[in-house]
Amino acid sequence: MEDTYLLTTRCPVFRRRDSRTVLAHAGATHRLLRRGPRQAAADGGYASRLNLSQAKALGVHDMAFHKKAGLRIKDMVKSNWVYRKLRNFRAGIESGIS
Repeated sequence: MEDTYLLTTRCPVFRRRDSRTVLAHAGATHRLLRRGPRQAAADGGYASRLNLSQAKALGVHDMAFHKKAGLRIKDMVKSNWVYRKLRNFRAGIESGIS
């Protein structure tokens, strides 16, 4: 059974904003597990159609950005519920490191 256990494989804290860093970490997870992460959440500063399409190409099924930046929720994730869960997960992580 796939996705029986939930596992956070990477939770990087970036020192600077670079639109490629989110994809670099998704790529690192892909190399580690031989598949992309099923779900990922990122800051709204990384939200772009290019980053979304590249994340999907790496195998990320649900990619949620904190701010939509012109992207539709249905393009990022499979449902509004998943979007809220990923957005809130990311907010919880950020509050813990701030």
